[in-house]
Amino acid sequence: EDAARYDVCTLRAWFDLIDQDSSGTIEKQEWLDFLRDNPRLDRILIRGQQGEAFSPRPSKDSLEAFLQGKDDAAQIKRRLKTWREIDKDGSGTLDWEEFIDFFRRTGNFLEVDPQSPRYRLYELGRQMKEDPGRVSDEEVAEYKALASKHLSASQRASLAPE
Repeated sequence: EDAARYDVCTLRAWFDLIDQDSSGTIEKQEWLDFLRDNPRLDRILIRGQQGEAFSPRPSKDSLEAFLQGKDDAAQIKRRLKTWREIDKDGSGTLDWEEFIDFFRRTGNFLEVDPQSPRYRLYELGRQMKEDPGRVSDEEVAEYKALASKHLSASQRASLAPE
């Protein structure tokens, strides 16, 4: 079975969601907090799986609770291992290039034709985020038109410039 693959728009949305302080990099605590709070993306990023959220936690007085704690520790260990794999320069933060390179290395990156509408959408969104003063009214209108045609409502919300 082929691994799920994600295009640059999807990966940018994930990166921006994880980068809670909008610094342009992801700190280790942002990474761990995000994956803990988003089990679906945790499975995709850490194990390359898709599926539903984890089941509710059992009561604290049971053997199941002990085993759940053991499983939680194993999950944190996997998250930290993946962190070290992504943080290639050992800086303690993940930048966009490290993040997208991880998906390339794992075969989960869907290369998009630079002439495609989705790639243009990504480029416009990146420009709006990095240098909003240089974005023309025509480019904003183009961005909105492309987003409404090529993205779901949740994707549009996650990529919207601030």
